[in-house]
Amino acid sequence: MMNVRTALELHDEVGPSLFGLKANTASIAKAADALPESAAKAIRDRTADLTDIIEHLQSLNRSILNRLRPMALGHVPLPEILSELVRERAGSHPGIGFSHDVDTLARSYGDTVDLTLYRCIQESLTNAIRHAGATSVMVNARDCPAAGGAAGDGAGRLELTVRDDGCGIAAENKPGFGLRGMRERVQALGGEFAIETGRDGTCIRIVIPVPARGSADGADYASTAP
Repeated sequence: MMNVRTALELHDEVGPSLFGLKANTASIAKAADALPESAAKAIRDRTADLTDIIEHLQSLNRSILNRLRPMALGHVPLPEILSELVRERAGSHPGIGFSHDVDTLARSYGDTVDLTLYRCIQESLTNAIRHAGATSVMVNARDCPAAGGAAGDGAGRLELTVRDDGCGIAAENKPGFGLRGMRERVQALGGEFAIETGRDGTCIRIVIPVPARGSADGADYASTAP
C-alpha cells in the first residue's frame, strides 16, 4: 500500500504542483519585460534556471510514476493510467505522432486484466519506438458489451489494437521475449493475441473476455466514470 499511496501523491499532488510552479515562473518572466533591461535580464536568467530545474523534476516525477504506476492500478481509473502512459511516450518522442482512444474502458477490471492491458500497451509502444522506425502509433482499447446488449447476457470482451506505420517485423525474425510475454499474459486470461505485420507497419490485436457488467462475476467493476 505504501507504493500505491506514493504513486497517488506523485500523480495528484506533486505533478500539479510542479505544473503550477512552471506556470508562475513563466508569468514572472513575462512580467519582467516591464522592468529596465538590466533588471529584466537578471530575472529572465533566474526564471530560465528555475524552468530547467522544474522540467528536470517533472521528468523525474514521470519516471518514478512509470515504475510505480502498476501499483496504482485499481486505485486510479484505468483509462487515466493508460492515457498517461501514451502521453509520456509522446512527450519523450516528439518526432512520432501518438493517438489513443480508451474512453469506453471501465475504471477497473481487476488487477490481472488491468495489468495485462497496461503491460501490452507498454511493450507495444516500446517496440514501435525502438525497432519499427514508426512515425505514428495508434492505441485503441474498447469495452465491447455482451452479446445481445443485456446485462448478464453472456460475456463481454476487451479489444486492444496498437498499430504503427513502421517497417514491420521481418519474416526471419522470431518473436522476442516481450512479444512472447504479451501472448502468454493474454492467453492465460483465455484471450486471443495476433500480430499483423508488413511493409505498412505492424498491428497488435488482443481480445480478452470479461464478465458482462451487471452479472454476478462482473457486478463489482465500476463504470467508465472516474
